[in-house]
Amino acid sequence: MWRKRIHFLVCRNERPPGPITCCARGLGPRVLERLLERIGKDGLYDEVLATGTDCLGPCRPEGVTVIAYPEGAWYTLARPEDADALFDALVSGGARPPALERMRIDTRAEPDP
Repeated sequence: MWRKRIHFLVCRNERPPGPITCCARGLGPRVLERLLERIGKDGLYDEVLATGTDCLGPCRPEGVTVIAYPEGAWYTLARPEDADALFDALVSGGARPPALERMRIDTRAEPDP
């Protein structure tokens, strides 16, 4: 069975200007590119996958929404460099820095659409 150790889903959706905020605003593609670069640099094509998606739901003006599987945790990344912290913490399996916990979205607190 084909299975990756970690799969990142990165929102690349961009809404037109209007009353609903958009998490991407050009950041989604840059975060996805950063994750793909790390996968290639570390030679982890067989273990780690990063996929761009359309809207994932909880749009946030402060950053792009990223989901990491298999843990199923949701994160808001404010800068492309935040992808490095997320990658290092989840792929290495080491201690999770406080910055990573600040990026985490508490999906239980999200209102239903």
